[in-house]
Amino acid sequence: MILTNADQMLLKEWGESDSSILQIEDAAKAKNTLYTYFLAPSQTKKLSREEVIDLLGREAWLSGLRRSAFHRSATREVGTPTEYLSGPFQPFILFDSNNLFRR
Repeated sequence: MILTNADQMLLKEWGESDSSILQIEDAAKAKNTLYTYFLAPSQTKKLSREEVIDLLGREAWLSGLRRSAFHRSATREVGTPTEYLSGPFQPFILFDSNNLFRR
């Protein structure tokens, strides 16, 4: 089980049903959700679930996972924007749960 009891309690506080929590748990599996860190306009890095939790914190990770489990993808911002020649860029993590829907 990837989701802790505390995660499940938080999801219930957010209004998720038991069946929704099962889908979110399924999305949490490494094969179902991929994480990409967009550090700069043309710089990305693949991350593990643990790395995402370290960067975002568990609640923000759970929020992103919750969204991607039902909408195929989600993003969560990381840090502060950086100025580039093209303008400011806000680093973010993409949650890609498309594999969850390929059955």
